Amino acid sequence: MVPGGLGSVGGSAVPGDLGSREGSAAPGDPGSQGGSVVAGDPRSSGEFGVAGGPGASGGFVVGGGPGVSGGLVTPGDPGSRGGAAGAGGSGVSEGGAVAGGPRSSGGAGGAAGGSEWGAAGADPLLEEFFRPVRAGNAFEETVERMLQAIRLGVVAPGARLPAERELSVRLGVSRVTLREALRALQQAGYVQSRRGRYGGTFVRPDPPSRTPPRPRAELAAELEDTLTLRAVLEPGAAEVAASRALPPRLRRHLRARLDDCTGAVPADYRRHDSRLHLAIAEAAAAPSLTGAVADVRTRLNALLDAIPLIPPNIAHSDHQHALVITAILDGDPPAARAAMAEHLAGTASLLRGFLS
Repeated sequence: MVPGGLGSVGGSAVPGDLGSREGSAAPGDPGSQGGSVVAGDPRSSGEFGVAGGPGASGGFVVGGGPGVSGGLVTPGDPGSRGGAAGAGGSGVSEGGAVAGGPRSSGGAGGAAGGSEWGAAGADPLLEEFFRPVRAGNAFEETVERMLQAIRLGVVAPGARLPAERELSVRLGVSRVTLREALRALQQAGYVQSRRGRYGGTFVRPDPPSRTPPRPRAELAAELEDTLTLRAVLEPGAAEVAASRALPPRLRRHLRARLDDCTGAVPADYRRHDSRLHLAIAEAAAAPSLTGAVADVRTRLNALLDAIPLIPPNIAHSDHQHALVITAILDGDPPAARAAMAEHLAGTASLLRGFLS
């Protein structure tokens, strides 16, 4: 999306507030027309912290939306009425929680009635990764969150990160701390800054290798611990997701992640594979579980990087992924657990064969 006050009505819009109607809101102003947006309110970000209906917080959107080309739309920007809101506004203290968040009147991409998962490409995983960090190690945790989002493909190569103003509110850190973290990522080769009308901070198309080369013996020692943890977490996540009454937008999101993975070229396969497994964990509606799956997935990807991509295994995994998603969407918890367990066992066998 293009920074600037495009389509603003009444008052100048601050940079990044596309479609703004009333200009920027004062710090701490939730940007609503009738008071603060609270959790559970139909205007709030929704069950999974992602925009889905009229008056939703907007969320982060990856590609798919009108006028979006692989970049990210920051929350509250498209069609927003009051700009970003949070506890303390843009000067929120490090490690502080965000109150309310920005409220959008039109949803990401300018779609009438709010953004839709799948249709407009809204990504609930960004809500999980860009949540307030804990006080005490704000800089380090900010770097960790962004690195994890980049390495797992939640923010794709070449995509634009949300604006600094939005990121600082979402993470609960000062703009100074955020800029220091972005500078560290730029120096490490993960992001790059571009100036001008279409500028911003972008993930580099060729970020550094996920992990440095490691001795095979060291990988083998970590293998069983990672596989055991994964076997405990992910079948349970699939089972819980299948037991829930999933809203239509989340069902579309799961199908979209499955389609992305099934049609991925080998160079992109593991990124889309990671996103699919994280989306399943997110559907369980337990943020701690999503964080645990993200951690184990980071460890798993380090192991997968040590073995080759094998086309027959990819085809088999695609079939197993489809069984898992079908069971979740059909509301069949035992089948979802069994399908996920079988899928994980196949991956485990391949890893043991190469690394043990």
